[in-house]
Amino acid sequence: MLKMTPATTAMKLSSLAAITLFTLVLTPTSQADDLGEAVRTATAKADPSIVRLRVIGGEQIIDGEKVTSLVTTGIVINTEGDALTSQFAVQGKPDAVLAETMDGQKLNAEIVATDHVRRLVLLKIKGGKWQPVKQADPNSVKVGQWSIALGRFYSSQSSSISVGIISALERVHGMAIQSDAKISPVNYGGPLINLQGEVTGILVPLSPRGQGGPNSGLEWYDSGIGFAIPLKDALASAERMKAGGDLKAGRIGLQPHAASLFSNKVTIERVLPGGPAEKAGLKKGDQILTVDGRTVERVTILQEVVASSYAGDVLKMDVRRGDQTVTAELTLVDELPARTPGYLGVMSVRTAPKKVPGADLPPLAQLIPGLKPEERLPELPRVTPPAKPEEQEKEIVNLLTIDAGPARSASLPVHIELGMLNDQPITSLGDALVAVQDLRPDTTVKIGYRLPGSQDLQTTELSLTPRPATVPSLSPEFLKAFSEFGGAPEESKKAEKEADAKTTVNGDVQRRELEFEGRGRCIVFESTQPSKVLPGVLIHLSAQGQNEDQLLQKWRPYLSTHRMMLMIPVNPDNTPLTGVDIPLIMTGIQAVSRGSRADLRRMAVIASKDQAGLAWQANFGGPSPIRGIVLTDGWFAGNDLEGVDGSGQSVLLLDSSESNQARALLQESLERLGKAGFWVPRPAPETPQEKLIADWLVQLRAF
Repeated sequence: MLKMTPATTAMKLSSLAAITLFTLVLTPTSQADDLGEAVRTATAKADPSIVRLRVIGGEQIIDGEKVTSLVTTGIVINTEGDALTSQFAVQGKPDAVLAETMDGQKLNAEIVATDHVRRLVLLKIKGGKWQPVKQADPNSVKVGQWSIALGRFYSSQSSSISVGIISALERVHGMAIQSDAKISPVNYGGPLINLQGEVTGILVPLSPRGQGGPNSGLEWYDSGIGFAIPLKDALASAERMKAGGDLKAGRIGLQPHAASLFSNKVTIERVLPGGPAEKAGLKKGDQILTVDGRTVERVTILQEVVASSYAGDVLKMDVRRGDQTVTAELTLVDELPARTPGYLGVMSVRTAPKKVPGADLPPLAQLIPGLKPEERLPELPRVTPPAKPEEQEKEIVNLLTIDAGPARSASLPVHIELGMLNDQPITSLGDALVAVQDLRPDTTVKIGYRLPGSQDLQTTELSLTPRPATVPSLSPEFLKAFSEFGGAPEESKKAEKEADAKTTVNGDVQRRELEFEGRGRCIVFESTQPSKVLPGVLIHLSAQGQNEDQLLQKWRPYLSTHRMMLMIPVNPDNTPLTGVDIPLIMTGIQAVSRGSRADLRRMAVIASKDQAGLAWQANFGGPSPIRGIVLTDGWFAGNDLEGVDGSGQSVLLLDSSESNQARALLQESLERLGKAGFWVPRPAPETPQEKLIADWLVQLRAF
């Protein structure tokens, strides 16, 4: 998260000035003068329509701390004083918003409504005379043309300027213009203009995947990737907000499936009970042909259409069902019915495959700036099972029963092979996951199971419960069965030396130091005790400044019993990690998981409140195999949860603040996380923190 101080802004602007100066030295003087004059002229034309906004109060969080006053930018869109700005600065319920005009007037501005999809806020400025922005012809916006990002931070009389080119159109689910101008919090809410002084878009922070809340994408401000909502779309949004208030993201209530990221056959894997898809008559197995008039050649097209739509919008969808084409109309909703899946109290275990070809899972295109092809992360399906039949067969029915869960309460042994669920044969782990995903708590299911090595199928009934409200403490009996799962390894694990790793062994712990040029290094602790079970990975984001030996002493007992690695990313400056260090974190994940050396379904980050934004960003800012977040203190604000689906994810909040206000905010965060689909267990009483987290990490595979 960026700290918005004049010093930081000055440093960024100075850096930009240096880059511009270097460019001009290499450019013929006349051309440089022409460009500079064109930029000055264009800025002068746009300036009267730009206002400096001072936001007082609200929920602005900068560097993990709540701030009480923030300066941002807005643009006036009509003579009546309606203005648009970015949702970034106007979060929560500010006590006041003041608009400062070029002649020094300070006028009250009222928040009319918020567009939670395109991250815009509509304001009504009371009083004053206004010159609305001049809109560029939307058809004139082309890749490669000059773009100028303007903002009002220091002064209400003049704009800060950042120059670049338009590098892409229809980014972030087709919603945004992309520019390589340095777009920072100084500019958010301000205009992106062309050399004629016409506004092409309004600047907002967006994650390239379009996930997260108003702060998502803030970390990209210095990467050469910035976004603006086309002014045509922003004005249409303003009209809708004036007519009907807040605009919220639309939910469709189905889970699509494609054989691969680029498969041209997209089918419905699951229809959520009570959602728009079910109400429109769609069914599992339907092949999606078109949505909103667009041919669905890839699953990303469906995702793009839905992600850019609002609750209340009606989408027309054509599907193929057998030999028939069925047309359905779906009215999107802002919230799907609460999903509380039934819990069996069993879990699968990932063991090392006998033979590993080049990669663990199919690679996916990366959105991390500067990531080299060989560093690309493997795709992690969050609900569907592994794609390879031999891997599914390996995990078919081999399950462990969790201490105190429904399966163990029904007197099932620790290790079982599941063969049937409600008279439906179970032939793979995928079958089991699909069969249980729509089961509800307080229902009874019939299961068929056998003991390992036995051919006799036994049957019993289980009374399902919600997922545990506290983290179940794993017993020595369970942990022994867990670490010995799959039998004895063929040979003892030896310290592995790699070209990019410094490896040492201290008793039962191996320490590796992985170096990544230009990004930093990752220190990885792992048990040397032999086991076929692939270790989970706990990524410590807040270890900077802590003594390494003391840190290891705390975690050492659990590296073996809970089959886990502890990974500590360290940036080149050995300073607290920020959003700039996301590539380091992701490259470290790739390094420790390459060659099926880690369990990608047991991967989590641990952070203090200062790194809460970083933890969220690492999970939801782009492609990520991370499935859990531990916060040792603090909590997540409601804005972080906008547009996020927590299914298959978990958040463990360990905050123990005593104040009434802190407890209320923590409880609100827990409720919102649970509503979004996350498993949010509370700490088990009198359990050491490290064991609590290690137990939780194991159970990320439980269902």
